[in-house]
Amino acid sequence: AHEKAGADLGSSSRRSHLLGVAGRVVEGSLEIAWNFSTNRHSRETIERLARSYLDELRGIIHLAGSSDSAKEAEPDDRQHELSQKEMEDLLEELQGGEDL
Repeated sequence: AHEKAGADLGSSSRRSHLLGVAGRVVEGSLEIAWNFSTNRHSRETIERLARSYLDELRGIIHLAGSSDSAKEAEPDDRQHELSQKEMEDLLEELQGGEDL
């Protein structure tokens, strides 16, 4: 069916995870769904995480399609990469301010 099934959880249900990420391929296109509680995470935080995920996925696709697939991938200085401090801050925010 092409219609959406609706919410996976009722509005009063507790989540088993702070963040849910599910992917599927539909008619040759990858779809990723990000599920989170707006009571725990800001939309901006999840959008930033999703953009970083997309950037990394594009990098993997680029490497997989490169003509010299035998060469070892070297890290680059892409601007979308998070510093250790930014990653720790993001993880703390995703956990709702709880200590890691």
